Amino acid sequence: EGGVYIRCPSPTCPAQLRQRLVYFGSRAGMDIDGLGEEVVDLLIGHNLVGSYADLYRLTVDQVAGLVWPKKRKGKDDQMIDVAFGETNATKLIKGIQESRERGLARVLSSISIRHVGPRVAQVLTQEYLSADELFKTPAEDLAEIHEVGDAIAASVAEFFQSDYGQDLMQRFAEAGVTLTEPKREKPNADDPIADKAIVVTGTLKHFK
Repeated sequence: EGGVYIRCPSPTCPAQLRQRLVYFGSRAGMDIDGLGEEVVDLLIGHNLVGSYADLYRLTVDQVAGLVWPKKRKGKDDQMIDVAFGETNATKLIKGIQESRERGLARVLSSISIRHVGPRVAQVLTQEYLSADELFKTPAEDLAEIHEVGDAIAASVAEFFQSDYGQDLMQRFAEAGVTLTEPKREKPNADDPIADKAIVVTGTLKHFK
């Protein structure tokens, strides 16, 4: 329905790996300072990362010694090799370490699970506060969550039941990445507007 869509099924193919890592480090992802496209290319080119979890094993010494191949310099387009350097390496590793504490919702929206963006990740983690809970939850139960539905539920369940998803979450846990969310207080059941969305149309004279 709607046409033919051809997708690469492998999350570890080189092209997908690069784009996934770029998004993972972006502000919309895990917000890792210093992890842009050029740095991702450098890390992949030196075989230092093959998945998201590999980022958390990097050290300053490993990264500082890397060399940018054929870096342009000056108006004559001279090609030279430039070391990544300790300052840049320290900044990158600091950003990676800080991202450990972003929480499960941020992780879920950053690892390119189909149909799962920031909003869906928040909705899921309001019901299930840990990755362990999501591992055990069938698609039928996920689909019953408001704003989720069958397509998203199937995609999330498929990820958590796949060898790739289970291996990734295990490696995140081993690297100390937070895979939980704090329990949120539920609204007072006696509150007449609890869990309701209020839409106001027209003009209010005394309010912006």
